[in-house]
Amino acid sequence: MSQTTPTPDIPKPSIPKPNIPKPNIPAPNVNRTADSAPVSMVEMGAMEAPVKPAPEEEIEESQAYDYTETLLPQRLLAGVIDGAVAFALVWVLGLVLPDFLNRFPYGIFIAYLLFKDSLPFLNGQSVGKKVTKIQAVAEDGTPLTKDITKGIIRNVFVAIPILAIVELFILNSREKTPSKGSRLGDDFAKTKVIEVKETASQTTDAAE
Repeated sequence: MSQTTPTPDIPKPSIPKPNIPKPNIPAPNVNRTADSAPVSMVEMGAMEAPVKPAPEEEIEESQAYDYTETLLPQRLLAGVIDGAVAFALVWVLGLVLPDFLNRFPYGIFIAYLLFKDSLPFLNGQSVGKKVTKIQAVAEDGTPLTKDITKGIIRNVFVAIPILAIVELFILNSREKTPSKGSRLGDDFAKTKVIEVKETASQTTDAAE
């Protein structure tokens, strides 16, 4: 019989485990309650939420005025109607207050002609201009109810009969010039007359 050689008893090597510290990740500082929704990735800081640009403010379009041919017949008709209204006021006042009319026979007549384009209850239109759908405004489109002085200055030239004839001649002579539609009263008061269209928001320049 052969004799077996005993195997040596070799101890197993002792290898120490590596001492690797755990990473210290701070918790997100988000105030949440038990019933609130879970923290999103944006709140965790993984990504930044895209910033949506604020919408541009809508600029309200103001009324636009288009320069057109002079509407001299409209302005003449408006002048005739306003003259008739002024005479009617004098006649009515003569029936109601005869003594006042005897002292100031043309006071109401002239007063209406001076203030006719600044009447607040007609939105800055005289009776004649209301009928013919035109309006006297400042050069920037502001109604003369906000600047009564402009209305008085422009109408001084038509409240006096001789000047009214001169104004008519000037309007007619400027028909084919860059100053078309502008009379002396408009030049001094810095005003213009526009045509008011009730069916559209756009207004066009007219002439008186």
